[in-house]
Parts: sequence; structure tokens; C-alpha cells
Amino acid sequence: MDRIIWLGDGLAGDDTDGHIDDLTRFLNPNTLMTMVSENTGDVNYRALKENLEKLRSLTRPDGSRYEIIPVHLPETRIKGTTVDGSEYVPASYANFYIANDVVILPVYDKKYDGGVTEMMQHYFPDRHIAAIRCADLVWGQGSVHCITQQLYGI
Repeated sequence: MDRIIWLGDGLAGDDTDGHIDDLTRFLNPNTLMTMVSENTGDVNYRALKENLEKLRSLTRPDGSRYEIIPVHLPETRIKGTTVDGSEYVPASYANFYIANDVVILPVYDKKYDGGVTEMMQHYFPDRHIAAIRCADLVWGQGSVHCITQQLYGI
């Protein structure tokens, strides 16, 4: 490891205060996908814009720039509240999980789902992209990557 990249605030409704798997993920050693919002009224707009600016100014150890893939954040405000009383969920396409021959991709918003699925297939050509609707799962404040925990010593 050459260094640590620190981003700013996480998504509203994320009870972890900003786990990286809701914000930005490496797609390969040269490419990062990061969540963005174009809606200036979105509660996450400012934090995601600041994170994008940090990533765009980032250089790799050899001085070259990373390829940054902005991905639209799905709607995160819900009707009612989550298990801890928040009116927001951390719905993020960055919360995918890479397995042997598949990438499990959480999907939430038909407006963006297809484009994100295609983009992931481009970056993971040897794996099947399994798009899984996760609106109910994220209500519990986590998604696919969040619920894949390691078991040791069994």
C-alpha cells in the first residue's frame, strides 16, 4: 500500500458515518467509481461533490491521474423512516460485491440501473453482473457489500 485516500462525509442515513463502500470503489487499479448527485437540493449533494473534487485532484504514485467514473446516486429519501428513525437510506451502487465469477450489484432506481449495470459489465467483462433490487435491504441501512461478512476459524 502506497497511501490512504481519505474522503469526506458519507451518505445521509448511513449509520456508520461514511463507510467507503457507499461512496467510492476501485473498479481496477486505475479506475474509481464514485457516487454523485446533480440535484443541488439533495441532502448528499455537497458531500458527494466535495468527494468528487478530491478524487479528481488525486494522483497515483507515478504522477498519473486515476480515471474517475461518476455514478448517479439513486433516490435516498424514503417514505416513513428506517430502523433507526432516519428518513434517508444509504442506497448506493458502490455497495457491490465481487465474487468468483459474478459481481452482485445492488439496484434501486430504474432511471440509472441499466446504465450502471452496463458500466460494471465493461469493467468486469469476465464476470456476470447480477443486478439485485435492494430497496428493502437498504431500509436496514446496509446493502450487498455491507452484509457480506467474513467468517474465520470455522
